[in-house]
Amino acid sequence: MSLNIILPCAGKGSRLGLSYPKEIHQIDHDVRLIDLSFRLCLPYRKEINRVTIILTSSKQEIVACLEKWSKSFNIVFCYFNNQYHEWPGSILSAKHLFLENNIVLLPDSRIIEHENHPLIPSMLNNLKQNDLVFAFIKEQSKRLENLGALTVDDNLTVTGFCDKPKSEWQRYNAFWGSFGFKDFHSTAILEMMMQSVQKQTIDINQLNMKVAGFPIAQYVDLGTWENIRLICSKEGGPAII
Repeated sequence: MSLNIILPCAGKGSRLGLSYPKEIHQIDHDVRLIDLSFRLCLPYRKEINRVTIILTSSKQEIVACLEKWSKSFNIVFCYFNNQYHEWPGSILSAKHLFLENNIVLLPDSRIIEHENHPLIPSMLNNLKQNDLVFAFIKEQSKRLENLGALTVDDNLTVTGFCDKPKSEWQRYNAFWGSFGFKDFHSTAILEMMMQSVQKQTIDINQLNMKVAGFPIAQYVDLGTWENIRLICSKEGGPAII
């Protein structure tokens, strides 16, 4: 089973107001935000065939910062295709680099794995039987307004998806922190997600695919100063600005 890890780094990161890419913001000595994703992958480096980084021409600093990981991973860089939109379009820009199995990790976030569901092995195991798999956290609060919301049933089947559902957040009971997909269905999946980001009504069931999920213990969006300082204080590191 070939495996590609995808890190979309084409966003502007305006919430942090930095003069450099947010993905390389230093949160501890020799630790940058994007390093958290590579650390998550490190125990499975032998199973990972490729790590694909999607960026823009204004974010070349990321390339140099990832040199330290080049001995452990086959890292490939790809430019954002401007005919697409938002984070799903960023991922779709790398379609020519997709492999049989693809896992998306957001490089400005931190995932704490569930003790019974290590992220990458659980993704691969679920992708044996499913076309699209979400690593999720159960949530039933107004927080879902600004998250990638999901409806997950008792059998861990995902029946609903909406990016930042706003006033309709009560229709959902979870949010995703990572997702994996099979290459064969990648275009349909990512175009649906792009439509949702653009506030178009979508129905995940119309994909006619098998969509499942598994739990993670915690997900932290590190695109805000509040959450960066929170993570740093818990780990004893400085929130370097």
